Amino acid sequence: VTLPRRMPDGKGDYTRAPAGTAGSKLYNPFEIGPRDLKDFGTGVAVYFETLWALVCICLIAGALYTPSILYYRSEEYSSLGHGILKGAVRGSMVCPDTSWVPCPDCPADAWRDDKERYGLVDGMAFIVKNQCANLRFQEGLNHLVVMIFLTYAMFWLANHQKALELRYDEQVLTASDYSIKVDNPPDDATDPEEWREFFSRFNGSVVRYVTVGMNNEKLVKSLVKRRQLLQQAAYQMEDMDSIFDDFMEKIPENVIANYPNIAKDLEKIEDSCRDKLRNEFYDTSAIFVTFE
Repeated sequence: VTLPRRMPDGKGDYTRAPAGTAGSKLYNPFEIGPRDLKDFGTGVAVYFETLWALVCICLIAGALYTPSILYYRSEEYSSLGHGILKGAVRGSMVCPDTSWVPCPDCPADAWRDDKERYGLVDGMAFIVKNQCANLRFQEGLNHLVVMIFLTYAMFWLANHQKALELRYDEQVLTASDYSIKVDNPPDDATDPEEWREFFSRFNGSVVRYVTVGMNNEKLVKSLVKRRQLLQQAAYQMEDMDSIFDDFMEKIPENVIANYPNIAKDLEKIEDSCRDKLRNEFYDTSAIFVTFE
């Protein structure tokens, strides 16, 4: 396992280097940008672009909250100030200025979930009361402005992600950019040369590959099961490459002797695969055509 590396692309820029390329260098974390991230795939580039956008959105939202933060830190809000508070709660609505006041009409049941703010002295009920200033319209308006900004920012970010995905996808060419898929081919159209001739009729089109998808799910599952059984008995077999590719006329004796259960299952799956290949006709499910 190696770290990703880059190499000059001959155009004054860099591109991702294949593993083992001579003369390649590690990416510089202080120089890497969106142009480099797209080499790792559209999803990776959009992910880090989104993180950067969220950082900017949070910084702007924090700056918009500056008037409220300054007010909550001032003695105008609390006569004790926020000096006794530490960390992130400084500049918040947390009120450090409290006192015990009598409350003869306060029942104990109403303070069941907050017993530390309720007490009895000589039968008189006392509760903890915040002495900070009441909430003002200015702070409510400040919250509203920030919420409107965040709502707009989330809609902008969603559209920005779609635009980034489209831009990076157009910059990175893949086989899908030159390929088409036929979803409803005729059931008996299984000859790839027939499809090659059909699409080659269009001017300027050169068909490079044709893949015929078959509705043979049961056969594929049987072949996968066969390969799993062969892998379990692989150490007892010779010439494994040909065994995986071709059907066996007879189960090897050393497999029967050392793995009788596997040999029995393998014989059944061999017969099942042969029957599915000989006696069943598989309809065409899809056609994939790749052009130059």
